[in-house]
Amino acid sequence: MSHDNHDHAPSHDEAAPPPIRQKADVRMVIPILMLVVTSLLVYGLVKPSDSSPLTEREKSSEHSPAPAEKAVEIPAAKAEEKAPAPEPEKMQPMPEKPKAEKPNPEKMEPKPAGEVMKPAPAAAAQSTETAAKIFADAKAAWDALQDYHCQIRSWNKLEGTEDLKILDFKFKKPQLARSLVVKGINEGSTVTRDGEGTMHGKKGGVLGLVVLTLKEDDNRIRNLRGKKFYQADWGTMLTEFGNEIARGWTLTRQPDEPFKESMCYVIQVDGKDENSAVTQDKFWIDQTTHIIRCRTQNEGDLKVNDAQYTDIELNPGLTDDLFTL
Repeated sequence: MSHDNHDHAPSHDEAAPPPIRQKADVRMVIPILMLVVTSLLVYGLVKPSDSSPLTEREKSSEHSPAPAEKAVEIPAAKAEEKAPAPEPEKMQPMPEKPKAEKPNPEKMEPKPAGEVMKPAPAAAAQSTETAAKIFADAKAAWDALQDYHCQIRSWNKLEGTEDLKILDFKFKKPQLARSLVVKGINEGSTVTRDGEGTMHGKKGGVLGLVVLTLKEDDNRIRNLRGKKFYQADWGTMLTEFGNEIARGWTLTRQPDEPFKESMCYVIQVDGKDENSAVTQDKFWIDQTTHIIRCRTQNEGDLKVNDAQYTDIELNPGLTDDLFTL
């Protein structure tokens, strides 16, 4: 034989397997390759093509846990690149609870004055206070007062004419008074009455440089209903109220009512005089200070006078020079 034949002739150690044995070895290799590919798929190292469906065996292998000894550690960066985190599942919004509708002050019906500020329960004992006792306490409070400063909202009506003024009013016993018209007809004008009873007046603005001496019969010292400016004090009103009682007018106590920041007793007298068309006189008296906070007068059912007292300073120590111009 030639050397070429010896080169191609199989030795005893390298004998070629028979054909049947070769087919058996191929069958054994295929499952091993499939297992490797499946493991790579499970750990994300190989991404199957979307167009290549998995075989039944690959599908079952995909859900089968891989043996612990074949676990492959994957770097975090690479894992994030190959297997992005699934999007969080969108939660359905919870149905909103119906909101309680807030009360609209504009739609609320106004309460009667007596219901806005109801007296404290302890005030029930005050119901035993008679109208006469309340009036007596108001006179005692006036007797203890020397001077005061307040603002007066004065409204008057005579026949078809009405007059509204806001006055800055100062008073000192026995009858010193100073009244400045803050708002209304003759705004800015000032009138005074000193301890001798002498009255002076001046207009507002540049005309205020001219000071006039006024007499008792001067209409410029009177309001629409003929009341003089220095008779706007509480002492004069209490005297008028007492005279009405003395003439036989009926004195009664009405339900307590709030006025501004104060709770007030309400008393009134009803009657008729030949010399006056007024048939009712009514006071709101502060339950703490016993000072008059409001006064109204009626002619029958028609209100003709309403005086309200606010921004009150009691006994501020007013000097006499304030009551002259």
